[in-house]
Amino acid sequence: MKMKSKIGFLIALTVILSSIVYFYSRSKSATLPDPILINFEKQKVASFSDFWSIYDKDGSEVSFKKFKKKVLFICYVSTKSEESLKQLESLKKVYDDYKTKMDFLLLSNDNQSKMIHYLDDNEYYFPLYFYLSEPPKEFEVKKLPQSYLISKKGRILVDINEAVNWDSKEFRKVLDGLISSPK
Repeated sequence: MKMKSKIGFLIALTVILSSIVYFYSRSKSATLPDPILINFEKQKVASFSDFWSIYDKDGSEVSFKKFKKKVLFICYVSTKSEESLKQLESLKKVYDDYKTKMDFLLLSNDNQSKMIHYLDDNEYYFPLYFYLSEPPKEFEVKKLPQSYLISKKGRILVDINEAVNWDSKEFRKVLDGLISSPK
């Protein structure tokens, strides 16, 4: 009888500890607010300039114009900004589910090796780009973290400079709608 109660206790303890770990990991992004969409009337249309080049982590130049007519998520980050790093866990979940359906740009003008090591150490495998010149006015960095969501038609649907929970059901519905819409 004592053996059965020990096994029951161990099972209960395992369930409780698993629940704590699960809810703790969810609570990091769950405590962040959901992103807010810009009302249609106030949305700006992005220009995808040939004059702004970004560089991948290998140093190859990428024209920003490459992302025109695609659903695009832009997130500026820096290892110097805890606020910008705080939202990466929720963004990771969205990226893992949508990386083949839309484009993601994690942009930084941080020290390259420091930024790459931070992402690698935390198992974040976002496409990381660096910029040397000022971004186009529509995509300027007002304050870190700065993020944008752009539709295939170039409409800026999200322009936010705070850490948010990108893994919300509402945001995923928006992404699904943008991806399924015609160009």
